[in-house]
Amino acid sequence: MTESNFSVEKEREQIPRILHYFWGGDKDPFSSPGIMRTCYESWKKFAPDFEIKRWDESNFDMGSTKFTQYHFNKKLWAMVSDYIRFYALYTEGGIYVDTDQEICRPLDDLLVYPFFTGFENPLCTPGEIPTLGLGFVGSVPAHPFSKQMMEGMERDFLRKRVYMVTVRSRELLKEKGLTRYGEQNISDGIHLFPYEAFYSFDPLLQLEGAKKGIQDYPSEEAFMAAGRPFIDPSAYAVHWYRGGWRDSVDFVYPYPWYQEWWYRFRRLSFYRHVDGFLKHFSLYRRIKEPIHKLRIWMEKRNSGPTIMRPKKK
Repeated sequence: MTESNFSVEKEREQIPRILHYFWGGDKDPFSSPGIMRTCYESWKKFAPDFEIKRWDESNFDMGSTKFTQYHFNKKLWAMVSDYIRFYALYTEGGIYVDTDQEICRPLDDLLVYPFFTGFENPLCTPGEIPTLGLGFVGSVPAHPFSKQMMEGMERDFLRKRVYMVTVRSRELLKEKGLTRYGEQNISDGIHLFPYEAFYSFDPLLQLEGAKKGIQDYPSEEAFMAAGRPFIDPSAYAVHWYRGGWRDSVDFVYPYPWYQEWWYRFRRLSFYRHVDGFLKHFSLYRRIKEPIHKLRIWMEKRNSGPTIMRPKKK
């Protein structure tokens, strides 16, 4: 199968009926009542004829790449899952689901696409193309996008660069024809859905006590008390962003303090709106270009192979 052979065939299913997920260690993530068990029960309800396949160290050789070996040894499960989701899709095809992704209706309509994923909330990036969510991704076997993502993770790890998988996926899709937000088909038979399809819930915007940043995600009780008002009627699934792997890691910024505060400032809506206005002026663009080059140089100088570290016991 070559890249040019990928096309949407509305009358024929192309994606195998397999739901893949990753969970490292012996623990059953669905054994206790909570949002993840609710998600698992929704898989069985709306995808009853799908094989549900768990990926862990028993069926994937963590030493097969330096990327997975390093992050597995450090128990950085999120980074391991970033690689294995694309390995599973490339080798077997199917749909990869995060353990905190709840399915809301049957998935049959999605199986006609050679590859699909969805945007995350566009309100978070006004004036820009939002990142692509990778908690719910479907693919035929041997699709080139999955292979390119795996190669990118290994390459950047060996170069000691931070690999932000959602950002890199967006950049790769730009190379394949992505130029705007919205539902669309681009090259290689890739279909992109709007954020309502899989990501209509955003805990940083919609739950109290979760607005300070990535370290302040709400508790399990807050998730369970939230109910279902945030799920869009057109949604195939919703990502609850529970992040069970957070229990074993701390978030760290591999930058000096002045860069960390610069990144925090750039996340403010005030900055994004002012920056978007000033971009219309050529003088501002000329001034910003050398600053951008300096920032890239500093990132390469200061970044390490990961943005997370195991919590101290």
